[in-house]
Formats: sequence, C-alpha cells, structure tokens
Amino acid sequence: MFKTMTGFVGERSALVVIVACLAVMACVVALLASEQRQHREDEIRARGISMVRLLSGLPTNNLVSEQTYGSLLRLVSFSQGSEDFAYAALVDEMGGTLAEVTAEGLIVPSAPIAIEPSGWIGERALEIGNQGREVIEYHAPVFNNGLLAGQIRLGFFTPQFQLIQRNVSLA
Repeated sequence: MFKTMTGFVGERSALVVIVACLAVMACVVALLASEQRQHREDEIRARGISMVRLLSGLPTNNLVSEQTYGSLLRLVSFSQGSEDFAYAALVDEMGGTLAEVTAEGLIVPSAPIAIEPSGWIGERALEIGNQGREVIEYHAPVFNNGLLAGQIRLGFFTPQFQLIQRNVSLA
C-alpha cells in the first residue's frame, strides 16, 4: 500500500511540472502579445503625427476646394493601409466636416476644436459610437491667411491584443 502512495506523489509532481510549464508558456505568449501591441501603437503614433503635420502644413492658398482636400485624404487612407486606418477628416473652425474619408461603416466622431493654441496640435483617444472600438486621433490646425480655418483629424484604431506571426521568431 505504501508503494502506491509514492506512485501518486510522483504523478502529482509530474502534473505540477506540466502545469508550471503551461503557465510559463502562457506568460511568455501574453508578454509577446503585449510587446507587439505596444510596437504597433508606436508605429501608429509615428505615422499619425507625421501625416497630420504634413497635411496641416500644406499651403491653403494652393488648395482650390474641399474636393482637393478630399482627394488628399483618400490618398492618405490608401497609403496608411486598411488594418489600422479609421478616418481622415478636414473640419472647419466650428468642427463641421468639410471633407472626410473613413473605414467602411464608420462615422467620424464629433470632437470640439480647442480655442487656445496649446490644444490645436495633439493626440486624443475617442470611442466610436456604440461599436465600443477606441480610436487614437491626431489633429493639427489648418490656417488660411494666418487665421485658424479648421483642423485636420486623422484617426487610427487602437491595436488589439493579437499575435502577429511575421513578428514571431523562434531563432
């Protein structure tokens, strides 16, 4: 009878080792997913800031109409890819949309334009309606003859936790 008790102890030890190994693998996968998400957020931030500064720096005297800006915004949406891109919009000084390009089935969320210059350029997190998705928005002012004429708003979906195989290397 004593012999069977030691057999159970050996099986329990093996089971504990297996569970511990599974727990360590789960932690490694969670850390990897978290790192990939942070890396994607950093990439989105770099793209968003540079693109919104580029678009807001265009001389408004050379822009014939909102159609021209609409074409530029469509170009931005194609260049940014479809996975993260949510919307690009040109709004007037009151926040009304002049031109916009959005991902399929998406409406640009309303957001006020800051009155003080310190809030004209920035980043904010917005929630898209009842869909529950969060968007990281980058915005910068558009000037016409030295006066605030509107704002460029560029939104990207907040990356979800997921493993991207091309970023995983076993070497």
